[in-house]
Amino acid sequence: MPSGVKPARATAREPAREPTREIDRLRRLILGREQDELRGVTARLDDPERRAGEIARVLPEALAQSAQSDRTGSRLGAALAPTVQELVDEAFQRDREGLVNSLYPIMGPAIRKAIAEAIRRMLQGLNQALEKSVSVQGVLWRIEAARTGRPFAEIVLLHNLIYRVEQVFLIHRESGVLLLHGVGASEVVQDADMVSAMLTAIQDFIRDSFQSSGDDTLDTIQMGDVTLYIEQGPALVLAAVVRGSAPASLRDVFQSVLERIHLEQASAIAKFSGDTDPFEPSRPLLESCLEARFKKKRTSPVLWIVAALLLAGAGMWGYRAVLDHVHWRRYLDALSAQPGIVVASAESGFRTRRVVGFRDPLAADPRALLADHGLPADAVDAAWEPYFALDPVLVLERAQHHLQPPAGVQLRLDGGVLRIEGTAPGAWCARLTGRTITLPGVLELDATRLVNSDQLQFRRLKQEVEGLRFSFEKGQSVLSASERARLLDAAERIDALLALAPRIGRTVVIHISGYADPSGTSEQNLNISRERADHVRTILAGHGIPPSIMTVRGKGAAAAADDGGHHRRVEIEIDDRPGIGGRAHGIGKAEGTDGD
Repeated sequence: MPSGVKPARATAREPAREPTREIDRLRRLILGREQDELRGVTARLDDPERRAGEIARVLPEALAQSAQSDRTGSRLGAALAPTVQELVDEAFQRDREGLVNSLYPIMGPAIRKAIAEAIRRMLQGLNQALEKSVSVQGVLWRIEAARTGRPFAEIVLLHNLIYRVEQVFLIHRESGVLLLHGVGASEVVQDADMVSAMLTAIQDFIRDSFQSSGDDTLDTIQMGDVTLYIEQGPALVLAAVVRGSAPASLRDVFQSVLERIHLEQASAIAKFSGDTDPFEPSRPLLESCLEARFKKKRTSPVLWIVAALLLAGAGMWGYRAVLDHVHWRRYLDALSAQPGIVVASAESGFRTRRVVGFRDPLAADPRALLADHGLPADAVDAAWEPYFALDPVLVLERAQHHLQPPAGVQLRLDGGVLRIEGTAPGAWCARLTGRTITLPGVLELDATRLVNSDQLQFRRLKQEVEGLRFSFEKGQSVLSASERARLLDAAERIDALLALAPRIGRTVVIHISGYADPSGTSEQNLNISRERADHVRTILAGHGIPPSIMTVRGKGAAAAADDGGHHRRVEIEIDDRPGIGGRAHGIGKAEGTDGD
């Protein structure tokens, strides 16, 4: 093949690859943005955390729109009901007491109202029976009761009754199963299941016989003065047996009760499989339909006369019983108010009264309170167990008994802290320091404001002795008679000081310093100042001051005169430090040096 052909083939193939690159570039220009968005959507769907966050942001709005579009709330309620039911069941299993406490504010008033209504009906019936039993009409009704064999109370009830709901039935509409049955206290109870079955059969019979539609129902059945009212609901039927002439508003009461049961028992209705136990919580609501209305009668004057006679006859006995009861209650109140007395139980019988409780040994005697409240000394059988009360008054009294503080010391209890204030002898302070306080009700002992009187006296005597200066005549190393008398008085104070030292745990050393005037030579002044200090030490030792605790110092010429203008003097300095006492030997010794 000619050599010029090969380049021609290569040139023919080269343009074949150019359209492919151009098409890719064109595809990216046209579809690049959509492909990027698709990749972004894919990344969002593949990221669970991101998807959960986006759902959380739109979920409230979705629920709100669902509630607006579904006015009845049936679809949203049906969707949420199983989850809410499971949460409630889990909460009940986990914290039953907490759930009960949450329901208490609702159940409590309902129970109290039901009890109050039952008592009101009982009193109303009793009042009517008593009113008629002592009247001419009552005599006629007794004759009627004897003739018919019916109880007198029932005759009175029938003649005064406007209407009364005697029985009420709650029936499952689809299956005809009796779910709940309520009956008045004085009514004869028939077989409730049989009545329920009969009602269902009658409904079916009438619907089939008269070719009525499925929505048509039997609402009322009249049998003499007894009327059977039937209220139909989506899933339940409420049937009530009413005696007398009931107002039209009574049907509204039945319908309201039936609606509330549907609302409260929605979950039980949806899951119903023949078990009636889940419907028991609705029994109080169903039994609220068992009401009665009576004719209002004017109270007979005879009734008031009989009541007055009965009250007069029981007055004397009742007055005494009430008075004894008042005295008994006041005695119990007085016991409970006493510090250190806790009444655990109190029983009052016809002739006996008994009190059991706890009593602090320091509390008042309960027997002393009997006479103050009009009760004989043997009127109460009491059993008291000892215990320590934490009442502040008794805790403080117990501390007084335990510590026995001297006069001048006050005890005060402040939030469990026993504060001791005042001035006390050193011996008592020492016992207090070494004593462990284990009193019930006392958590801590604070004696920061307690002053040791021995320490005060010790400091006073020390200051008095250290302030003394004993003067000598010129050239003399012996005290004059007057100065000697002053020194002996100081010795008495030093002796008292030494007696106090062991009681406050101090050791005493007495420093005696002699001085001279500047008229002599330094050696002369040093010698005479030492002789004067020795002279004072000798006098003190002769008075009983141990020489071992005294030191003497010859200071030589005094740099300045004392307050009396004397250079020739002796000064006493008391040096006290922690130790076993001031009369121990070997603490100090005489010094023959010139001191400083």
